[in-house]
Amino acid sequence: MDSKMRSLNNLINLRKEVSKMEEFYVAGVQYHDLDKCIRSINEGDELQLVPEPDNSYDPNAVKIMKDDIMLGYVPAKFSASVAADLTISNPKCYVVKVNPQNKPWERLKVKIEGGK
Repeated sequence: MDSKMRSLNNLINLRKEVSKMEEFYVAGVQYHDLDKCIRSINEGDELQLVPEPDNSYDPNAVKIMKDDIMLGYVPAKFSASVAADLTISNPKCYVVKVNPQNKPWERLKVKIEGGK
């Protein structure tokens, strides 16, 4: 099997992981602007997924945004799968739970549904 075929198979396998992905809390919210808009975020809202390949900590980093407001990131354990899925499809990110009183890292829970 040539390297292009292996790369394609890897992307397909990563996409399968995304489609089985569980809900997760948005990472790094305490360093970004979630608090500025948390009261306007509701369960079921769609958020934007934006790849950040120049991120110095994770080349697979994917930002989670509401309009032009940076909320945080897809956790590192899922970022490679989500970044791969973004290159071949259009996954959606939805708010599952929002709780302004929780610890910062437990204020916003989302789920990503695989693209088509």
